[in-house]
Amino acid sequence: MNSELPLVSVIVTCYNHERFVVNCLESIKRQEYPELQILLSDDCSKDKSVKVIRDWMSSNPSVPITFTENQRNQGLCRTVNEAMKLAKGKYVCPLSTDDAWEPGKILEQVMLMQTLPDRTAVVYSDAFLMAESGELLPRRFIETYRQFEHPPQGDIHHILWEGNFIPAMTTLVRRSAFEKVGCYDENLYYEDWDMWLRISRHFHFAYQPKRTARYRMMQSSMSKSGIDRMRVADQLMFTKHLLERQVPKKILNKAFNYATSTAFRRRETSWVEGHRLLCTVARMYKAPRVLYSWLLYVCGFDYELYEKTLMLIKPIKRSLG
Repeated sequence: MNSELPLVSVIVTCYNHERFVVNCLESIKRQEYPELQILLSDDCSKDKSVKVIRDWMSSNPSVPITFTENQRNQGLCRTVNEAMKLAKGKYVCPLSTDDAWEPGKILEQVMLMQTLPDRTAVVYSDAFLMAESGELLPRRFIETYRQFEHPPQGDIHHILWEGNFIPAMTTLVRRSAFEKVGCYDENLYYEDWDMWLRISRHFHFAYQPKRTARYRMMQSSMSKSGIDRMRVADQLMFTKHLLERQVPKKILNKAFNYATSTAFRRRETSWVEGHRLLCTVARMYKAPRVLYSWLLYVCGFDYELYEKTLMLIKPIKRSLG
């Protein structure tokens, strides 16, 4: 054991990735970082992922892996949370088995983080994009989501509110930051944007100017069902932060719309829950649009009427300055 290098906990999640998991595990093996705790979880895959993983582990007995097989599908956030309970490293690195790391990723990021103050909790970089086949694509991860002259670092909380751009598979995170802000939100379809917002309330981020991972563009995540689930997750996340009074003023209107959409969606299963949410937001903010949405809700109108009304009001507000 090299006492000069801190332990890094690698949290690897798999779901139906039998085609990609070997490539991912080989990229971890190539790190050649001596102090790794590898926590690999399969979330009840329906393909042969578990067999492929066990075969690879048998062929690579020198790579220490704690492997967990979920007996039922729990979702990404709960799977990561359960792995986090076992994490003992000073730093944590997340990775999905359809992605892969570039050689030297962990060592270089640890060396960088060791020079930074404790206030810096996350090191991130850009990532290559690859097609489902593994072929590299011309664009890079960050530019696909945001346009920056220089990717931001330091206090990036307000920048993150404009949209997520952090490639999770490139990050190295102080475990103490997770202890500060708590577990991943298991109500959400995906985990990272909400976590980056929560961490950035208290800590700084550092940018490493080198691409350290390859992110696979999966057709399933780009499907209509995948996009719809991400949209619902955005609505739930904005609503949660709104109720915690953590949403910046300049995007309050967007948050109000998301909260209203969430309430109307809840009405399909529980009229009381949707009504309670609108009443809570209305009491907290007393915003005209929230009161208007409440009136439509109790009168039995659909959310579409709320959206159409806002579209009509926008040009009037612009003309009035």
